[in-house]
Amino acid sequence: LLTSPIFNTNYIETQHKGEFFSIAHPVEAPFSAPPLPAIESHDKMMYLWVTDYIANTAAVVYQQAGILQVTVTPDMVPTSFPFQLNTTSFRLILPALYKKFPNMDMELFLNATKPPVLQVVPNSANFTITGTLTVNVINSNKKKVNAFVMGLIIYTDVHVWVHHSGTQQVVSGNCTLLKFDMNLISTNIDKFSVSLLQDSVNLVVNGFVIPILNRYAEAGLVIPIVNGLSFVSPEVKLGQGYIMISTDINYKPTKRRG
Repeated sequence: LLTSPIFNTNYIETQHKGEFFSIAHPVEAPFSAPPLPAIESHDKMMYLWVTDYIANTAAVVYQQAGILQVTVTPDMVPTSFPFQLNTTSFRLILPALYKKFPNMDMELFLNATKPPVLQVVPNSANFTITGTLTVNVINSNKKKVNAFVMGLIIYTDVHVWVHHSGTQQVVSGNCTLLKFDMNLISTNIDKFSVSLLQDSVNLVVNGFVIPILNRYAEAGLVIPIVNGLSFVSPEVKLGQGYIMISTDINYKPTKRRG
């Protein structure tokens, strides 16, 4: 609680600060929470503002703890995907890789080298991830051999809204941008075109990955009813540095078992 609650004839206002801390090294985040806008309306029963500060402090903690890492193996890629994790799939885009390691399985290791940054702006949320992509090949002896390491910056834009689905309220989203910028850090194969690889990845992402993500995002998450408390006509608004949720509330106590 940052300040004393404000009691008015029409409403109660409280301001809180929430952030993530490392248990091992609890320190303040190296940035400040953005200011919240003044209250412009009192038509709803409840207004809740959440800033991108909370998510960004979580990003700092998780990145510094080394949690924002993932290894992608061949069995994790759907068979319907246009590129399988085998050098044969990349023989036209990366001929040098296929020449040195013909028809060999690959592993991808992605690591966030900086804390990801969430920036909420009017009507959308932007997410930026900076990291590295390490491409390893599994040779005939089942040992990993490094092929090359790329620097990555991933940009994404997401829109969020609330809608009815039957009698339920659902929060849905839509990814409108997922873009990869790449640069070569090191390589153990012959020189190759980074721009061709980057363009190919972005083409596949736009043609296959974004539609899959949006099928899940548009299906959304059902807003739960908690102990008879439900939201009525909730709305989500994205502003500069914040998400505002406004809603009326309906309370129907659950019957106690006799």
